[in-house]
Amino acid sequence: MRRTTLRVKTLAAATSTLREGNYSIRIPVVGEDEVARLQADFNEMASNLERSMHELQEERDRVTTLLQGVEVAKLSYTAKWLGQLLFLL
Repeated sequence: MRRTTLRVKTLAAATSTLREGNYSIRIPVVGEDEVARLQADFNEMASNLERSMHELQEERDRVTTLLQGVEVAKLSYTAKWLGQLLFLL
């Protein structure tokens, strides 16, 4: 019983760590009982979450780069337009 309690406490602590944003947290799977299944499921969910967060961060970076390019293009177009306007004056 004491071993089971320790494993559940470890799982609870890992859950808190994951909730705080540490997506790389994993716990050892000990035994073959229900708690071991929870440990394995936790590790799988943490892996999936870590992968999803990484993919989202990459997508955010791509969008940021794209938006920066659009902003540069707008500035370039505006400068060209102003140059032509000044030429006409």
